[in-house]
Amino acid sequence: IATTNSDRPLVDATGSRRYLCVNVAGPIDFTTPTDYPQLYAQLLAELHEGRPFWLDDQQTTQLMEQNERFREVSGIQQILTSMIAPTDEQGEWMPLTEILKHLQERFPKYRPTGNFLREMGRALKALHVETKHTNVGNLYKIRLNKNNYNKNE
Repeated sequence: IATTNSDRPLVDATGSRRYLCVNVAGPIDFTTPTDYPQLYAQLLAELHEGRPFWLDDQQTTQLMEQNERFREVSGIQQILTSMIAPTDEQGEWMPLTEILKHLQERFPKYRPTGNFLREMGRALKALHVETKHTNVGNLYKIRLNKNNYNKNE
């Protein structure tokens, strides 16, 4: 058990299966002692019953999905990868400003700085997103990944 003042203490997706992250909604009770002998007895009884002491693949996947919102955002390409589904004919042409709007909905605490739009354009190119130049600027063929896109997050 650990606490942190960071909203995103996890640094990689694969390591997140080792943690169960939660937001604490109120004060933590440090005054009530933990009954360790009872806790250990319960755990030992469950082991003797043959209860699993590991997570199966489905539980691991579920835990990693739950922990995704606690993962550190380390770069624009990583952010875009989580937002964009593989492109197909159903993609929508969007300017960088519209993609940024969706990014800010998906990651409301992320604050772009400096030459962010230029960096985002480079990241989209690195992700092999289809681009076309128009009289209003470059457009990018994007399909938002609805499985990993929650406006309420």
